[in-house]
Amino acid sequence: MQVTKDEARWTLPTDPYMSSSATVDQAWSQVQASCMHERGHSSFKVRFDASAPAPQTLAADGFSQVFNEQVAAKYGYRQAPDARDLLADEVAASGGSLYANESADFQSDLGECATEADTELNGGVEPTYSAADAASGSITDQLNQLHVDTASSELSSAAKAWRTCMAPLGISDLPQTPWDPNGRPPDSLVDEWGWQSTGQASADEIRVATADAACRRSSGWFDRYYDAGWSQREAFVSQHLGDLEPIRLDMEAKRARAEKILAKGDS
Repeated sequence: MQVTKDEARWTLPTDPYMSSSATVDQAWSQVQASCMHERGHSSFKVRFDASAPAPQTLAADGFSQVFNEQVAAKYGYRQAPDARDLLADEVAASGGSLYANESADFQSDLGECATEADTELNGGVEPTYSAADAASGSITDQLNQLHVDTASSELSSAAKAWRTCMAPLGISDLPQTPWDPNGRPPDSLVDEWGWQSTGQASADEIRVATADAACRRSSGWFDRYYDAGWSQREAFVSQHLGDLEPIRLDMEAKRARAEKILAKGDS
């Protein structure tokens, strides 16, 4: 399946085989909520709304994070709020779990309703772990373990230029290469800002992140890192297409079932 190269959205040739689907997330949440309501838990809420816009910091695969000049100027090193997550504020206010203090019966129903949602999204068959699943998991594991070799001559040269560009910021524990957008800033910055992956970035975090993004651009890091990842994953897809296609078809079938669930709920 052809993927258009787009560094701003960080598209990659492997996206069709590992993308997260907001439509599936909403359908899953809707089935679970309906199940909970049938069991008397009327206050249980649907969590996702696939019609809302995805956050600016979300990559095309649906779960990785993007970092560039625009993101840095607005969010620093943090994830943008996700308007699709209807309960994000409630979850944050609860310390990460809305239902930790609910009864044992509620927890049991919650688990059973999650299984019901899994089953319905799986086409009416309760999920199992067959030999085919194991084989699929193997190629998925390989896919998840793909990492760009930052020790290559091109990236080493870009990293050296990036460090020189970053030197005026005086970051005591500046790493040898730019850190991954899915990771954490250096510990000194985490401590100074009380950094978390979400929330409002301070003016100083915005200042550092904006300078960092400019250095990643001027050093060639952004373009070289993206191109290296693209080439690596393009080769992986070409080599393993026979193993990857069943995964893509299964994901498409699951999205189609999710759309039917949502259409039924809207009727």
